Amino acid sequence: MPRVSAIIPVYNGEATIARAIDSVLGQDFGEPVEVIVVNDGSTDSTGNILAGYGTRISSIKQMPRMGVGAARNAAVAAASGEYLALLDADDTWLPHKLTRLVPALDGNPNAVLAYADYIPVFPDGKQWRATSFTLEFAHAPSMDEMLTRRWPFVPSTIVMRRTAYLGADAFAERATGNLRADWGEDYMLLLAREKGEFIYIPEPLTRFQVIIGYESLDKWEPDVFIALVRERYGKRAHGLLKDLRFAYAGELAYKANLELHQGRLGRALCTSMKAMRYEPWVFLRRDNLAKILSRRAIGVIGSSLRARWSSRGAAQ
Repeated sequence: MPRVSAIIPVYNGEATIARAIDSVLGQDFGEPVEVIVVNDGSTDSTGNILAGYGTRISSIKQMPRMGVGAARNAAVAAASGEYLALLDADDTWLPHKLTRLVPALDGNPNAVLAYADYIPVFPDGKQWRATSFTLEFAHAPSMDEMLTRRWPFVPSTIVMRRTAYLGADAFAERATGNLRADWGEDYMLLLAREKGEFIYIPEPLTRFQVIIGYESLDKWEPDVFIALVRERYGKRAHGLLKDLRFAYAGELAYKANLELHQGRLGRALCTSMKAMRYEPWVFLRRDNLAKILSRRAIGVIGSSLRARWSSRGAAQ
Protein backbone atom coordinates (compact mmCIF):
# COMPACT_ATOMS: atom_id res chain seq x y z
CA MET A 1 0.00 0.00 0.00
CA PRO A 2 1.47 3.41 -0.97
CA ARG A 3 2.58 5.58 1.95
CA VAL A 4 1.91 8.80 0.03
CA SER A 5 -1.37 9.90 -1.55
CA ALA A 6 -1.34 12.85 -3.96
CA ILE A 7 -4.55 14.88 -3.53
CA ILE A 8 -5.61 16.87 -6.62
CA PRO A 9 -8.93 18.77 -6.83
CA VAL A 10 -9.76 20.13 -10.29
CA TYR A 11 -12.45 22.25 -11.87
CA ASN A 12 -12.33 22.96 -15.63
CA GLY A 13 -8.62 22.23 -15.68
CA GLU A 14 -8.24 20.86 -19.19
CA ALA A 15 -5.30 23.17 -19.89
CA THR A 16 -3.21 22.15 -16.88
CA ILE A 17 -4.40 18.93 -15.21
CA ALA A 18 -2.29 16.55 -17.32
CA ARG A 19 0.83 18.56 -16.51
CA ALA A 20 0.02 18.37 -12.79
CA ILE A 21 -0.61 14.62 -12.83
CA ASP A 22 2.50 13.94 -14.89
CA SER A 23 4.60 15.82 -12.32
CA VAL A 24 3.39 13.34 -9.67
CA LEU A 25 3.91 10.27 -11.83
CA GLY A 26 7.39 11.55 -12.69
CA GLN A 27 8.66 11.77 -9.10
CA ASP A 28 12.04 10.18 -8.34
CA PHE A 29 10.73 9.14 -4.90
CA GLY A 30 11.42 5.46 -5.41
CA GLU A 31 8.09 4.35 -3.95
CA PRO A 32 4.63 4.07 -5.55
CA VAL A 33 2.43 7.12 -5.05
CA GLU A 34 -1.35 6.97 -4.97
CA VAL A 35 -2.85 9.69 -7.19
CA ILE A 36 -6.42 10.73 -6.41
CA VAL A 37 -8.07 13.39 -8.57
CA VAL A 38 -11.51 14.80 -7.79
CA ASN A 39 -13.24 16.29 -10.82
CA ASP A 40 -15.37 18.94 -9.14
CA GLY A 41 -18.19 19.46 -11.63
CA SER A 42 -16.00 20.32 -14.63
CA THR A 43 -17.83 21.21 -17.84
CA ASP A 44 -14.81 21.08 -20.15
CA SER A 45 -12.76 18.07 -21.30
CA THR A 46 -11.15 17.46 -17.90
CA GLY A 47 -13.05 14.19 -17.50
CA ASN A 48 -11.77 12.82 -20.81
CA ILE A 49 -8.20 13.72 -19.88
CA LEU A 50 -8.52 11.91 -16.56
CA ALA A 51 -9.99 8.84 -18.25
CA GLY A 52 -6.89 8.66 -20.44
CA TYR A 53 -4.73 7.84 -17.41
CA GLY A 54 -6.60 4.59 -16.79
CA THR A 55 -5.56 2.76 -13.63
CA ARG A 56 -2.54 5.00 -13.03
CA ILE A 57 -4.81 7.35 -11.10
CA SER A 58 -8.06 7.19 -9.15
CA SER A 59 -10.60 9.66 -10.48
CA ILE A 60 -13.69 10.76 -8.56
CA LYS A 61 -16.42 12.79 -10.27
CA GLN A 62 -18.28 15.21 -8.03
CA MET A 63 -21.54 16.72 -9.30
CA PRO A 64 -22.67 19.39 -8.91
CA ARG A 65 -19.62 21.51 -8.21
CA MET A 66 -18.99 21.70 -4.45
CA GLY A 67 -15.84 23.82 -4.23
CA VAL A 68 -12.17 23.08 -3.76
CA GLY A 69 -12.45 22.34 -0.04
CA ALA A 70 -15.15 19.71 -0.47
CA ALA A 71 -13.29 18.24 -3.46
CA ARG A 72 -10.09 17.92 -1.47
CA ASN A 73 -12.01 16.33 1.41
CA ALA A 74 -13.48 13.75 -0.98
CA ALA A 75 -10.01 12.86 -2.22
CA VAL A 76 -8.69 12.52 1.34
CA ALA A 77 -11.63 10.26 2.27
CA ALA A 78 -10.67 7.93 -0.58
CA ALA A 79 -6.92 8.05 0.11
CA SER A 80 -5.05 5.22 1.79
CA GLY A 81 -1.66 6.87 2.34
CA GLU A 82 -0.09 7.80 5.67
CA TYR A 83 1.00 11.08 4.10
CA LEU A 84 -1.15 13.48 2.06
CA ALA A 85 0.67 15.47 -0.62
CA LEU A 86 -1.48 18.38 -1.81
CA LEU A 87 -1.40 19.63 -5.39
CA ASP A 88 -3.60 22.16 -7.17
CA ALA A 89 -4.51 21.38 -10.76
CA ASP A 90 -2.58 24.31 -12.25
CA ASP A 91 0.67 23.70 -10.32
CA THR A 92 3.43 21.11 -10.75
CA TRP A 93 6.01 19.40 -8.56
CA LEU A 94 9.69 19.25 -9.31
CA PRO A 95 10.85 15.60 -9.63
CA HIS A 96 12.50 15.42 -6.19
CA LYS A 97 9.70 17.07 -4.18
CA LEU A 98 8.64 13.90 -2.33
CA THR A 99 12.26 12.72 -2.00
CA ARG A 100 12.98 15.85 0.07
CA LEU A 101 9.81 16.19 2.13
CA VAL A 102 8.77 12.66 3.07
CA PRO A 103 12.11 11.73 4.73
CA ALA A 104 11.93 15.02 6.68
CA LEU A 105 8.64 13.85 8.22
CA ASP A 106 9.92 10.30 8.69
CA GLY A 107 12.81 11.68 10.73
CA ASN A 108 10.77 13.89 13.05
CA PRO A 109 7.82 12.21 14.82
CA ASN A 110 6.84 15.56 16.38
CA ALA A 111 6.32 17.15 12.96
CA VAL A 112 2.90 16.91 11.30
CA LEU A 113 3.65 18.81 8.08
CA ALA A 114 6.56 19.63 5.79
CA TYR A 115 6.63 22.27 3.07
CA ALA A 116 9.17 23.96 0.86
CA ASP A 117 9.87 27.07 -1.14
CA TYR A 118 8.33 27.39 -4.61
CA ILE A 119 8.89 28.98 -8.01
CA PRO A 120 6.10 31.31 -9.20
CA VAL A 121 5.41 31.02 -12.93
CA PHE A 122 3.04 32.75 -15.34
CA PRO A 123 0.33 30.82 -17.24
CA ASP A 124 2.59 30.69 -20.31
CA GLY A 125 5.19 28.83 -18.25
CA LYS A 126 7.68 31.67 -17.91
CA GLN A 127 9.33 31.91 -14.53
CA TRP A 128 8.68 35.05 -12.49
CA ARG A 129 11.47 34.53 -9.97
CA ALA A 130 13.58 31.66 -8.67
CA THR A 131 12.18 31.52 -5.11
CA SER A 132 9.35 33.05 -3.13
CA PHE A 133 10.01 33.09 0.61
CA THR A 134 11.67 36.26 1.85
CA LEU A 135 14.03 36.09 4.82
CA GLU A 136 11.29 36.89 7.37
CA PHE A 137 9.26 33.87 6.26
CA ALA A 138 12.13 31.45 5.60
CA HIS A 139 11.44 29.27 8.64
CA ALA A 140 8.68 27.08 9.98
CA PRO A 141 6.24 29.27 11.94
CA SER A 142 5.20 28.90 15.55
CA MET A 143 1.52 28.94 16.45
CA ASP A 144 1.84 32.52 17.70
CA GLU A 145 3.40 33.62 14.40
CA MET A 146 0.54 32.06 12.43
CA LEU A 147 -1.98 33.91 14.58
CA THR A 148 -0.13 37.20 14.25
CA ARG A 149 0.05 37.41 10.46
CA ARG A 150 -0.90 35.36 7.45
CA TRP A 151 1.92 32.97 6.59
CA PRO A 152 2.48 32.61 2.81
CA PHE A 153 1.72 28.89 2.47
CA VAL A 154 0.94 27.41 -0.93
CA PRO A 155 -1.04 24.13 -0.73
CA SER A 156 0.92 22.50 -3.56
CA THR A 157 4.13 22.72 -1.51
CA ILE A 158 2.72 20.69 1.41
CA VAL A 159 3.09 17.08 2.52
CA MET A 160 1.32 16.32 5.80
CA ARG A 161 0.38 13.44 8.04
CA ARG A 162 -3.11 12.20 7.41
CA THR A 163 -3.88 12.60 11.14
CA ALA A 164 -3.19 16.35 10.89
CA TYR A 165 -5.72 17.00 8.13
CA LEU A 166 -8.13 18.75 10.47
CA GLY A 167 -10.39 21.70 9.93
CA ALA A 168 -11.04 20.96 6.29
CA ASP A 169 -14.36 19.32 7.05
CA ALA A 170 -15.40 22.16 9.37
CA PHE A 171 -14.59 24.75 6.73
CA ALA A 172 -16.31 22.86 3.91
CA GLU A 173 -19.42 22.37 6.07
CA ARG A 174 -19.60 26.07 6.92
CA ALA A 175 -19.03 27.00 3.27
CA THR A 176 -21.63 24.62 1.83
CA GLY A 177 -23.31 26.29 -1.12
CA ASN A 178 -20.83 29.19 -1.09
CA LEU A 179 -18.33 28.57 -3.88
CA ARG A 180 -16.73 31.95 -3.19
CA ALA A 181 -15.53 30.99 0.29
CA ASP A 182 -11.72 31.04 0.36
CA TRP A 183 -8.83 30.52 2.78
CA GLY A 184 -9.98 27.01 3.69
CA GLU A 185 -6.40 25.77 3.57
CA ASP A 186 -5.34 28.49 5.99
CA TYR A 187 -7.85 27.30 8.57
CA MET A 188 -6.83 23.68 8.12
CA LEU A 189 -3.18 24.65 8.59
CA LEU A 190 -3.92 26.51 11.81
CA LEU A 191 -5.49 23.38 13.27
CA ALA A 192 -2.65 21.25 11.95
CA ARG A 193 -0.14 23.49 13.74
CA GLU A 194 -2.00 22.83 16.98
CA LYS A 195 -1.22 19.13 16.50
CA GLY A 196 2.54 19.46 16.03
CA GLU A 197 5.56 21.11 14.44
CA PHE A 198 6.03 22.19 10.83
CA ILE A 199 9.20 21.61 8.81
CA TYR A 200 10.38 24.13 6.24
CA ILE A 201 12.75 23.07 3.43
CA PRO A 202 14.48 26.17 1.92
CA GLU A 203 14.52 24.73 -1.58
CA PRO A 204 12.03 25.41 -4.41
CA LEU A 205 10.24 22.11 -5.05
CA THR A 206 7.00 23.30 -6.70
CA ARG A 207 6.12 25.45 -9.69
CA PHE A 208 3.17 27.62 -8.67
CA GLN A 209 1.02 29.28 -11.34
CA VAL A 210 0.46 32.94 -10.58
CA ILE A 211 -3.01 34.39 -11.11
CA ILE A 212 -2.75 37.54 -13.22
CA GLY A 213 -5.10 40.46 -12.72
CA TYR A 214 -7.65 41.38 -10.08
CA GLU A 215 -10.85 40.00 -11.60
CA SER A 216 -10.38 36.88 -9.47
CA LEU A 217 -11.00 38.99 -6.36
CA ASP A 218 -14.70 38.96 -7.27
CA LYS A 219 -14.66 35.15 -7.01
CA TRP A 220 -13.25 34.76 -3.50
CA GLU A 221 -14.04 36.15 -0.08
CA PRO A 222 -12.64 35.46 3.40
CA ASP A 223 -15.82 35.65 5.47
CA VAL A 224 -16.02 31.95 6.41
CA PHE A 225 -12.37 31.88 7.40
CA ILE A 226 -12.72 35.03 9.50
CA ALA A 227 -15.76 33.63 11.34
CA LEU A 228 -14.12 30.27 12.12
CA VAL A 229 -10.89 31.86 13.33
CA ARG A 230 -12.75 34.30 15.58
CA GLU A 231 -14.76 31.47 17.10
CA ARG A 232 -11.74 29.28 17.80
CA TYR A 233 -8.98 31.72 18.71
CA GLY A 234 -10.76 34.93 19.74
CA LYS A 235 -8.50 37.91 20.51
CA ARG A 236 -5.40 35.78 20.11
CA ALA A 237 -5.91 35.91 16.33
CA HIS A 238 -6.44 39.69 16.16
CA GLY A 239 -3.17 40.24 14.31
CA LEU A 240 -3.88 37.55 11.72
CA LEU A 241 -7.36 38.83 10.91
CA LYS A 242 -6.20 42.43 10.83
CA ASP A 243 -3.41 41.47 8.43
CA LEU A 244 -5.82 39.54 6.21
CA ARG A 245 -8.44 42.32 6.09
CA PHE A 246 -5.78 44.94 5.43
CA ALA A 247 -4.25 43.00 2.54
CA TYR A 248 -7.57 41.96 1.00
CA ALA A 249 -9.01 45.48 1.21
CA GLY A 250 -5.83 46.87 -0.33
CA GLU A 251 -6.13 44.53 -3.30
CA LEU A 252 -9.77 45.50 -3.75
CA ALA A 253 -8.86 49.19 -3.54
CA TYR A 254 -6.26 48.73 -6.26
CA LYS A 255 -8.85 46.96 -8.42
CA ALA A 256 -11.33 49.80 -7.80
CA ASN A 257 -8.73 52.34 -8.90
CA LEU A 258 -8.13 50.39 -12.11
CA GLU A 259 -11.86 50.30 -12.79
CA LEU A 260 -12.10 54.02 -12.09
CA HIS A 261 -9.37 54.85 -14.59
CA GLN A 262 -11.12 52.65 -17.14
CA GLY A 263 -14.30 54.70 -16.73
CA ARG A 264 -16.22 51.81 -15.15
CA LEU A 265 -17.71 53.93 -12.38
CA GLY A 266 -20.41 51.49 -11.32
CA ARG A 267 -17.93 48.63 -10.95
CA ALA A 268 -15.45 50.90 -9.18
CA LEU A 269 -18.12 51.96 -6.68
CA CYS A 270 -19.13 48.36 -5.92
CA THR A 271 -15.52 47.26 -5.50
CA SER A 272 -14.78 50.28 -3.29
CA MET A 273 -17.72 49.52 -1.01
CA LYS A 274 -16.55 45.91 -0.73
CA ALA A 275 -13.03 47.09 0.17
CA MET A 276 -14.34 49.38 2.88
CA ARG A 277 -16.36 46.54 4.38
CA TYR A 278 -13.07 44.86 5.29
CA GLU A 279 -11.06 48.02 6.02
CA PRO A 280 -13.21 51.19 6.42
CA TRP A 281 -10.24 53.55 6.10
CA VAL A 282 -8.58 51.80 3.16
CA PHE A 283 -8.93 54.82 0.85
CA LEU A 284 -7.29 57.13 3.36
CA ARG A 285 -3.99 55.37 2.82
CA ARG A 286 -1.65 57.75 1.07
CA ASP A 287 -1.15 55.61 -2.06
CA ASN A 288 -4.87 54.90 -2.57
CA LEU A 289 -5.89 58.50 -1.89
CA ALA A 290 -3.34 59.80 -4.39
CA LYS A 291 -4.74 57.53 -7.10
CA ILE A 292 -8.32 58.58 -6.45
CA LEU A 293 -7.46 62.29 -6.46
CA SER A 294 -5.15 62.12 -9.47
CA ARG A 295 -5.88 64.49 -12.34
CA ARG A 296 -6.51 61.57 -14.65
CA ALA A 297 -9.04 59.94 -12.30
CA ILE A 298 -10.92 63.21 -11.83
CA GLY A 299 -10.97 63.70 -15.60
CA VAL A 300 -12.36 60.21 -16.17
CA ILE A 301 -15.09 60.76 -13.59
CA GLY A 302 -16.01 64.14 -15.12
CA SER A 303 -16.14 62.74 -18.65
CA SER A 304 -18.29 59.81 -17.57
CA LEU A 305 -20.73 62.01 -15.68
CA ARG A 306 -21.01 64.47 -18.59
CA ALA A 307 -21.70 61.59 -20.95
CA ARG A 308 -24.45 60.30 -18.70
CA TRP A 309 -26.05 63.72 -18.34
CA SER A 310 -25.91 64.20 -22.10
CA SER A 311 -27.57 60.84 -22.77
CA ARG A 312 -30.31 61.64 -20.25
CA GLY A 313 -30.90 65.03 -21.86
CA ALA A 314 -31.16 63.45 -25.32
CA ALA A 315 -33.59 60.83 -24.03
CA GLN A 316 -35.87 63.59 -22.67
